[in-house]
Amino acid sequence: LSPSVVFTHLLRIPKVRSGRLASAVRGELEAVLPEPIEDLQIHFTPIRRDKKGTRIAVIAVRKDLIESYKGLLKASKFSLRSVTTTALALGDMLKHIDTFLLVNVEDPEPSIVVFYGGLPVDEQLLSSTAAQTALSDIRSLLDEYKADEMPVQHVAVHGSKEFFANIEQGF
Repeated sequence: LSPSVVFTHLLRIPKVRSGRLASAVRGELEAVLPEPIEDLQIHFTPIRRDKKGTRIAVIAVRKDLIESYKGLLKASKFSLRSVTTTALALGDMLKHIDTFLLVNVEDPEPSIVVFYGGLPVDEQLLSSTAAQTALSDIRSLLDEYKADEMPVQHVAVHGSKEFFANIEQGF
């Protein structure tokens, strides 16, 4: 799927009893989702618990989009098992690394994805593939996660040698 139709977000839920986690997540999501919650297929995974609460990785996609893919595949005698974005598929190859940031400039919609605990927790479209702009976007995300006590240890780049060299020099 295009990253522009997949919503990823990292939530912090204050401490709640485990039986109330789903309703707490729903309440937090209603404030940040770009679409009505009823229209979305939502998957969430607790990834970190600390004294402030629980960090939850959330991925959401419009239900009608999933249904249209299912219909197309069914007509071709296939079935839909899962959907993903290019960056998330690339990230699956790096799951042995717990926390990393993936810069994917080879996609028609270049993006940056943060993986934490091997799971995608944040995906943002790059405003530009110019190295300086990408570096600024990368630094901003790295600083954000560091300030939240979730430092990112690795940066992976999917792109040309020239782009990689420019990013590498920027660090």
